[in-house]
Amino acid sequence: MVLDEFKSIDLEKFPEEFGKLLENQEKEIEKIIQDGRDYSSTLKPLQDLESIRDSLFTALDHIHNVNNSKETTKAYLEVLPKISKFETKLLQNVKLFKKIEGLKSDDREEQRVVDNSIKTLKLNGIDLSKRAEGGVGEDRFRVRGAIKPVLPKPNRGPKRAMSLLPRGGPMSQVLTKSDFGK
Repeated sequence: MVLDEFKSIDLEKFPEEFGKLLENQEKEIEKIIQDGRDYSSTLKPLQDLESIRDSLFTALDHIHNVNNSKETTKAYLEVLPKISKFETKLLQNVKLFKKIEGLKSDDREEQRVVDNSIKTLKLNGIDLSKRAEGGVGEDRFRVRGAIKPVLPKPNRGPKRAMSLLPRGGPMSQVLTKSDFGK
């Protein structure tokens, strides 16, 4: 496995540049849908695009998690709805689904990638009937876009997560200290 060389990220420009990347990738995906004939001209280019997206977003995500400054949080919160909307749109692209569904390969590994891609799209609701669908993609985007990362408060650390379960509630009756030994 070869790791990409780490380059510094301009946090002020990153959200806009990442948005442009997503726009360009949308155009590339449309070309792939029109011109793709087999695994190497359909799924392979899609995987390459995904790799570029993932490496850039992962770099920002890592910097945000490690640095956790106002600047990284601002950039992260600007990019998160863009990537969520892009991924939702991609997973709900019926033309892309039909293109992938029509792919067949004699190579066992390639056919497995095709089958897994179809399965992923189906698990994300691509083949729901129009009546049952009712805007699944839009609802998913609204939910994802509404999620804001919870930033830890100073001096609270991991103890904060433990307070999510009420004391004396149903979980306290299921697990007790004696369940974990002495």
